[in-house]
Amino acid sequence: MKNAQPRVIPRRQALRALALTAGAAAALPLAGLLGGSRAVAAESSGKASKAEVKYQDHPDGAAFCANCANFTPGPAPDAPGACLVVAGEISPKGWCLAYAAG
Repeated sequence: MKNAQPRVIPRRQALRALALTAGAAAALPLAGLLGGSRAVAAESSGKASKAEVKYQDHPDGAAFCANCANFTPGPAPDAPGACLVVAGEISPKGWCLAYAAG
């Protein structure tokens, strides 16, 4: 019989695996939020519907679309823009569950 030696995992490989696992675990709630049944318009764009993310046309305290990392502004500061996550026109003064401070 051969001597069975335990396999040694290099520290860098272990840390990389830990970071990937933590990132995947952190993404699960967002994947659940964006998955499920989407509106027909949202399906064609690959984005979540406004109803799924509980979009509203008014801010939630100091959090609003104009200062969200997912927001793309319109041609004027008060003009509707677009969102990387939510389908449709987005008010710069709106807010939803996909808000990410930018």
